[in-house]
Amino acid sequence: GDTVKVFSLIYSTNLRDLLFPRQIYIIPFNVGQRWDGKLLLIDSFHVYTAASIATNVGTFTDCFNIYHYYLAPNTEYIDNYWFKPNVGMIKITYNHYVLNPKTFQTWSLKKYYLR
Repeated sequence: GDTVKVFSLIYSTNLRDLLFPRQIYIIPFNVGQRWDGKLLLIDSFHVYTAASIATNVGTFTDCFNIYHYYLAPNTEYIDNYWFKPNVGMIKITYNHYVLNPKTFQTWSLKKYYLR
């Protein structure tokens, strides 16, 4: 009732893979909150406060920064997700090393509306 699990079409191809979500979010977020994911070795999430985050849509205040760190053999993920209540994920940065040069990506909210 409080957990959002994110799976990948690439890695989640059978019922057993559903035991290993790529990301797990425990909602509602609280500053200082911490939990472990289900992936191999180190897979941890930490919630921090984010006073304001600028995106293509504008600047959002009172956000949460969810920091995700994953470490496995020849693999390291250092990801940051910025979440604004009543809007959703507004920005994501990926810093991934998987047996090759590091990959850096930034995703940013393009558009939203509230009903």
